[in-house]
Amino acid sequence: MSDESDSTIELNRRRVLAGLGTIGVASAGAGAGTFALFSDTEESTGNSVTAGTLNLTADGNDGSETTTLSVTGAAPGDTGIATTTLRNAGNISGFLNVDIDSVSSAENGLVEPERQAGDSSTGGSSGELADYLSLELDIGGNMFTSGLVSGMENVQFNPNEPISGSSVKDFNIQWEIDEAAGNVIQTDSVSVDFTLELLQEAQGKDVVLSGDTPYGQGAGFSNPWDTTGDSGTPDISVSGSGAWGTVDHSSSGTGNATGGEYKQGFYFAGDFSSISTLSGYTIDEITEISYSLYKDAPLAGNDIYLLIYTRPEGDGNDGASWYDSRLVALPSDANGAGSPNFTTGEWNTFSTRNGASNTLVFDDSGHKGGNSVGGPVLPTLSDLGSGPIDWTNYDSSLSSTFDYQNQEVKALSLQTNSTSPDLEAWIDDVTVKLATGEELSLDLEP
Repeated sequence: MSDESDSTIELNRRRVLAGLGTIGVASAGAGAGTFALFSDTEESTGNSVTAGTLNLTADGNDGSETTTLSVTGAAPGDTGIATTTLRNAGNISGFLNVDIDSVSSAENGLVEPERQAGDSSTGGSSGELADYLSLELDIGGNMFTSGLVSGMENVQFNPNEPISGSSVKDFNIQWEIDEAAGNVIQTDSVSVDFTLELLQEAQGKDVVLSGDTPYGQGAGFSNPWDTTGDSGTPDISVSGSGAWGTVDHSSSGTGNATGGEYKQGFYFAGDFSSISTLSGYTIDEITEISYSLYKDAPLAGNDIYLLIYTRPEGDGNDGASWYDSRLVALPSDANGAGSPNFTTGEWNTFSTRNGASNTLVFDDSGHKGGNSVGGPVLPTLSDLGSGPIDWTNYDSSLSSTFDYQNQEVKALSLQTNSTSPDLEAWIDDVTVKLATGEELSLDLEP
């Protein structure tokens, strides 16, 4: 091949390469402007939120009053049951609770047998029937309280009985008049008003006691608790919006002080009380009793303390006619040898549970005088429920050994000492737990 031919080929190659370079640049620019990733669109329309309904009806009545129990001509020993059907007419599940708003007792005049029985009431609200009429209340067959109607006023019961939408449960009132009532109840009548609540959320305490209940008013004790917050300390509480407290009732006291000495207290979880769902139980069946105590000053010997009364056995060794043992736990004796973990100006919890921050220890003042003893650490509730207690190990004035394990509890109580008129302290959040799984929790409200 000639030189001319080779030259022609070389020239043509350069032109081709140059042309390819031009095309490559053009291709890059075209790709950025004309090619796209995959995409798609859909629409979401008509979005809305509609509230459900939580609506309680009683015997088909929606917003109007219902009468569950109406009895006439009742006599001592009579009993019966009345029922109201509760329906959750809504579509949201709720919890049923019951408030007892008022209990009124009428004398309705006197007939001759009443007078002969010693009834000298002149009428009005002084009838005796409420002191002999017992009520047992349940929802859906689950009993939540039982006791004399006279002690149920202004008590809120929170069984938190679940009821789903469109479902029904019966509210049952079983009543009984004590056979021992006698003629003093003739012509008397009792009226009780209930408020039935359906709530979206369960309440935290089994029972709420307001200050105007018989317990807050000191039924069985000399004076009521201070629930007004007028003693110079602001309203305080562990649960809810308030608490029950003492008030300085010395001659120089403040608030509703009257001067002089008196005892304050209330019973719960047993006799003298209509606020307990606990069945009969013994000392060894108690797993814990606790309460919270608030005080602006250091603990003193007889600040608000816990008592356990056991039922008399009639064996000649009962501590009194109406109880066998009277077990006293002073907060100042917690943890033994007077070494409680107490902070002034704060809520402090006292418990019968071993290992608690403040473990209560007990003296048996039912079988000796006084509320406290000297000597080594006093027995805990666990000790009392585990075997016989040889009190010579604790107090030289006692020579007997007592076995508390199977003693039946008659009542629990929180009290003050009658000789401490200047005591100012508050209590709240009372709890009793049994080995059976039963539990009673109390919220104390003004």
